[in-house]
Amino acid sequence: MAAPRNRKHILVPGPPTAEEYKPHGRKIDVTKPAPPASRAKHGKALERALKAAVVEANKRRDEAGIEVHGAVPGLYVQFESQPDVPLQVSSLEDSRQGIEVVAVSHSKTDEPEPRRIERATVFVPDGKVKHFLKRFESYSKTTPKKERERRYEDMIDPVATLRLATLRGLWKGRRAHPDAEA
Repeated sequence: MAAPRNRKHILVPGPPTAEEYKPHGRKIDVTKPAPPASRAKHGKALERALKAAVVEANKRRDEAGIEVHGAVPGLYVQFESQPDVPLQVSSLEDSRQGIEVVAVSHSKTDEPEPRRIERATVFVPDGKVKHFLKRFESYSKTTPKKERERRYEDMIDPVATLRLATLRGLWKGRRAHPDAEA
């Protein structure tokens, strides 16, 4: 049985109505970041960084010797953007595989004219690292892109670095709004 609509502190004067969706009236152009000088080198560097993060996470887990019952084993990886280039945060997730963006934060560079850097901390369950490794490999291909081929430029071009996340990477941001400052 549905709860009554009116409460002591909330009064709903009429029945609900539905409105049709109306798209924004003008085209919004999103500037894409300049691609790295060498896609192959950038993709391989990210692949090496991810593999190093996996090795370090496994080493830390073995040294700690602690198992949390009911927890999904995995690692937290932090993606960091190029200055003034937002990450494609939604492309870093894959809910079907349990890969989840758990925190997003922003900071400024130490330059005279500070530029914004975005960081996304992503939980990757054990056995799902191949999700990113396949994308890095596909991205690294230097052959011309074929029709309907996924190369993951939108996801990987904005990424400057990748590393094992720290506690600070989990603490700051917690799915922050894109306009929020660190």
